[in-house]
Amino acid sequence: IGKNETPHTAVDIEISDDDFRRVALQAHGRDITFNKMVGLILKNGLKSSEHRFEHDPKSQLLNETK
Repeated sequence: IGKNETPHTAVDIEISDDDFRRVALQAHGRDITFNKMVGLILKNGLKSSEHRFEHDPKSQLLNETK
């Protein structure tokens, strides 16, 4: 592992062909590898779930009044 690299764990996943294409197209659009794109998706999903866990799990309706 290089100086600025973090260790990674290999994970086998099964996704549909359609989901694979969608992730591959997103990776291509960002000019990164498929694996890097999957890593970003996982990180963002974890951040999102942590945010929901830290805040009230009940949905709230916020209305703006003028």
